[in-house]
Amino acid sequence: MRTSRRVAAGVSALVVLTAACGKTVVVQDTSAPAPNSVATTTTVPTGTAAQLLRRLADQAQSLSIHIVSGGAGTAIAAIDALWQAAVIQLPHTEFRDNVAHQVDLLDTAVARRHPADADKAALHLQALVDSFAG
Repeated sequence: MRTSRRVAAGVSALVVLTAACGKTVVVQDTSAPAPNSVATTTTVPTGTAAQLLRRLADQAQSLSIHIVSGGAGTAIAAIDALWQAAVIQLPHTEFRDNVAHQVDLLDTAVARRHPADADKAALHLQALVDSFAG
């Protein structure tokens, strides 16, 4: 019982001290790189909407391999960049919404580490792109 009273008294004192100060100071050590940080460079993909969508579908086909091998972050970043470059060239139609949905499913597959979901979305995406590009 004595230990729990000391802990409770210490916590109370800490709460009072914190409340009296009225400020919270957060110090971040920026001298060391963040764990798992990767230096990236961004290049904006160029081309017609059809070209960008073809490249996107090609990238999506290999996404499940990247999920399994652990390199999905770079692959999904490339897919997202291709989609962002293509979407601005597309009118807001059901086709655009369907492709956006498949890209969202690819993002979810990477986040959840589900390669089968990436394969399924890639197949649907390929069919959509084929119907668009003819």
